[in-house]
Amino acid sequence: MANDTALMSTASSVLEDVATYNENNTGDYVFDMSAKLGRYGWPPLCMMGLVGITLVLLVLRRDGLVRTSANVYLSALAVGDSLVLMVASVVVYPSRAWGWWFVDTSRLACHVVWPIDHTTSCQIIVAFTVERCVVVRAPLRRLSTPRNAGLCCGSLLVLAFVKNIDLFFVQDLVDTDSGDVICTTPLRYLDYVNNYRPMINFATSGVIPIVIVIVCNWAIIRTLRRDLVLSPRS
Repeated sequence: MANDTALMSTASSVLEDVATYNENNTGDYVFDMSAKLGRYGWPPLCMMGLVGITLVLLVLRRDGLVRTSANVYLSALAVGDSLVLMVASVVVYPSRAWGWWFVDTSRLACHVVWPIDHTTSCQIIVAFTVERCVVVRAPLRRLSTPRNAGLCCGSLLVLAFVKNIDLFFVQDLVDTDSGDVICTTPLRYLDYVNNYRPMINFATSGVIPIVIVIVCNWAIIRTLRRDLVLSPRS
């Protein structure tokens, strides 16, 4: 019985040491690999993305494409993607490569960067799809003009920023126990950020846009099929 107790104690100690060793070393290894991927992988990906976006804009600027509403929406999407890459290069890349966060540098950066970083272009995709649906199903083609498309994209950009304006208030510079100052969520806002904001963001940036795009595309397909059936065959 004494031998069994000693054996169990020794095994427990060994397993605890192994678990601690694996936890510490695996964490260091994963963090090191993540840092290397962020440091060396992001620059070429960012450059490829910017080159691709530039080519898209050059194609859209060709004669015959400039004076269409579709061109305005696609150009807005390309510009939005380029802004995402540039913001990520300033905010995310330094943290992955060197552990330096831009948002920790000042209170202004802490309040302003996160609302911009969380602003997406999905609303422009929804607006473009809705416009195509209206043009196909209703005789309102005069509404489909580059000027109206530009106004729509500008308004959606403002609304997308307003949707994330709560991040301006729920982020602040906080003193840590180690004496560092970091941009994070104060304790009084943790419940909202962890429990409520994910649901709001999921609905406004996920469920609602997807439902609108699916319904509009379904309506477009149904209208085109109806017109194909009713049109005389040669």
